[in-house]
Amino acid sequence: MSADIAEIIDCAANEWEVLSQLPVKHAIGNAISDSGFRHGSCSYLRVMSDFSALTWWIGILTVLVGIQTVAIAVLAIKGQRLFARAHTTLDGVDRALEPITQGTRELIQDLHALRETAQRAERGVSAAIDGVTRTTDHVKHAVVRRFWPVFGTVAAGRAVFRAISARRSASRKTRDDEIADARFVAEGGPVHEQLR
Repeated sequence: MSADIAEIIDCAANEWEVLSQLPVKHAIGNAISDSGFRHGSCSYLRVMSDFSALTWWIGILTVLVGIQTVAIAVLAIKGQRLFARAHTTLDGVDRALEPITQGTRELIQDLHALRETAQRAERGVSAAIDGVTRTTDHVKHAVVRRFWPVFGTVAAGRAVFRAISARRSASRKTRDDEIADARFVAEGGPVHEQLR
């Protein structure tokens, strides 16, 4: 069959050569009959009209277009099935991830609430510390201003008491020291030590 198609193609090419070489007045009508029913490599008698080769080519092209149409339809159906399968898979993944996504959203909301609570607690503690510091400063200044004379009087009383008690103990020590010094000198004291 392929040899027949090749021969038909070759004969059609030869017929085109004949038609292109003849003057216009001879080209109208049956060109093959004008060339004696044979031309070039065509070895059999041609009884077909000029349009039979064209009909064969149109038939071949129609079959090829049909094959292409079927191939495109098959590819479109397979592509649509692949798309549907991918879409179904992605829907399954979305459904599987939905609890995780929802849990993550809830966790983020809890963390935001916890952060806000911690910030409020920090502001409250800071305010309490500031209040205690201010109160302590006020009390300290009030005590210093109002009770300073009392503290000064108590400190002065202690100083006077220490001075008096130091004199009493100093006077006893002074007398005892004077007696010891006199005895030391009377016995020879440091003079005898220098002579030795």
